[in-house]
Amino acid sequence: MRVTVKNFVVSLCLMVGLLIFVGFLDDSMSVSANQQPSIRVIVTDINDNVVHNAFVTVGNSGGFYTDDKGYSPVIRIDNPVNCHDNSITDWYTATVTVRAEGYVDTVVVNCVLYSNETRVLTVRIYPKDSSDLPVVCYVESPPESYLTQLFQGRK
Repeated sequence: MRVTVKNFVVSLCLMVGLLIFVGFLDDSMSVSANQQPSIRVIVTDINDNVVHNAFVTVGNSGGFYTDDKGYSPVIRIDNPVNCHDNSITDWYTATVTVRAEGYVDTVVVNCVLYSNETRVLTVRIYPKDSSDLPVVCYVESPPESYLTQLFQGRK
């Protein structure tokens, strides 16, 4: 009977030790997974004058207003995605929108954000005039390394 109790206690200690190790390993992995990108948007007009009270959105992060210097707050991106390849985790893409009274709505598609970095993005917006321009759209290219990779192995 003593051998069985001893085996049970040893097994229990091993299981507790294993659970503590797995918990520690899980915590260390979540730290690297939490290295989310962030962005700060600066809004200017086409003459580089700051635009305050512009409404900025980044993905599904909600909306933020620019201050008197044209800066949004730093916006942390939770659950970032990469629209080109979801297995890529060192850079992500996001859609940034800017809306301000008297200006044409503006969107930046595929804005590149790097893991664990704060991107500073300047968005120039156009004043509304007599044209029928409904929206200004900027499209950002992915990093050069990704573009080069697309052509590797092709003749």
